[in-house]
Amino acid sequence: MDVFLILLPVLLLIFIVFVISIKKAPSVIINDAILNHEELKSHAVYTAKIHKITYKNIRTNILAKRLKDNYNYILKVYSIQNELSKKNTALCPGSEWLLDNFYIIEEEIKSIQQSFNKKSFKDLPVLKDEYLKKYPRVFFVALELVSHTDGRIDKDLLSDFLNNYQSINTLSISEIWSMQIMVKIALVEKIRFICEKINTTQSEWEEAESLKNLDSEKILNILKKKFEDKNHLSPAYIEHLMAVLRKQEINHDEIINYTNSRLLEIDSSIEKIVHIEHQELASQEISIGNCISSLRLISSWDWKELFENLSSVEKILIQDPSNIYIYQDFETKNHYRKELQKLSKKYGVSETYAALKSLECAKKNAEDNSGYPSNHVGYYIYGRGKHILVNKITGKKQKENFTPPLFYYIYPILILSFLISYFLSLYIYNVEGKTVYAVLTFIFAFIPAADVSISIINNIALKITPPDFLPKLELKDGIPS
Repeated sequence: MDVFLILLPVLLLIFIVFVISIKKAPSVIINDAILNHEELKSHAVYTAKIHKITYKNIRTNILAKRLKDNYNYILKVYSIQNELSKKNTALCPGSEWLLDNFYIIEEEIKSIQQSFNKKSFKDLPVLKDEYLKKYPRVFFVALELVSHTDGRIDKDLLSDFLNNYQSINTLSISEIWSMQIMVKIALVEKIRFICEKINTTQSEWEEAESLKNLDSEKILNILKKKFEDKNHLSPAYIEHLMAVLRKQEINHDEIINYTNSRLLEIDSSIEKIVHIEHQELASQEISIGNCISSLRLISSWDWKELFENLSSVEKILIQDPSNIYIYQDFETKNHYRKELQKLSKKYGVSETYAALKSLECAKKNAEDNSGYPSNHVGYYIYGRGKHILVNKITGKKQKENFTPPLFYYIYPILILSFLISYFLSLYIYNVEGKTVYAVLTFIFAFIPAADVSISIINNIALKITPPDFLPKLELKDGIPS
């Protein structure tokens, strides 16, 4: 009992610290001023200028948790609206969009969740001192795009926004690849924001609907109490209450006059409030429609092509003096880019710097008329000239990559073949007691033993040595002249 009394305060303290340490995900600005195409380009440049990034304290699961929370909230609102729909309750226009298209939202969110790759997210730089500190920079970029377009995104808009952003800050290979997921997550954020408004509007409508069977005096008393308690009422409540009153065949002039007199205190009127609320409802409907349409549209884009149009590394590599790179297939190009990512991370330089150095090496050999393969960027990124590229990047002399000669493959086969033949001949000698039989056994057993040895060594080699990558060409238009 004494031990329990001693441990209780300690456990309580640990629990309090744990609760305090659980931080609620910060709210995001997802509903900002709508900008036209040219204004978006300028905003992209401005956004890039204020961004400060770090590669420290990267939390790989931060977006997955946020997405799950958003999905749960959207699902909750959908369930509420669905139940109201079954009761033939009047629904706001945004609710109808949600009910008709929830399956699309659900499919896209599940697709995003399956696409989450902690390993690739681990390489994404995060914001240093923005309101979304420790969130990936590219997520913030996607939020800016969605918030200033009302969720209406097309390929040209995205390309121009990112290219203008990159005129100040270059995005990494991983960041551009993750852009599809990030824009979708940002669109889900926007849908969640709209769902919050739908939920609030629907609650206000239900409250207004609850007065429809009361007489004017009771409605007026309730209205007076509400104004006293809240000072002012929401536009959604006032607009829907007026709609409810219009349907009744009773004179409600006293209620209307009182409401107008209270609204006049804030320089407003029923007419203004109704107009504002109608605009708000139309805005909700348009916004959720934009977001759902964009979710579907983004999934249909060719992101490989889009990546190659956006990647700064790609723009460097296509200048390959041998003109081989432009004819290589996507898998080969992607392999080169991954190698540049590894070099960038290993030697602490940017990916574009590593790509530029590989291009410098290829151009130098092209000027010296060295010919293929030394005039091809791939020779330095992945081929035997990799040590030359490393020299360029680090400024330190590196030895040529050591490739184990055939000797190290043949030697184990010969040793194993010899041992198998030797032990077989030794066994025959022990049984027969004649040297000649043992020698003949050794000679005749050596070839089968070699076959067995080759099979064993091949299996071992495949397990301990990764297969070499073979660059390939993709000649879509036939062999170039």
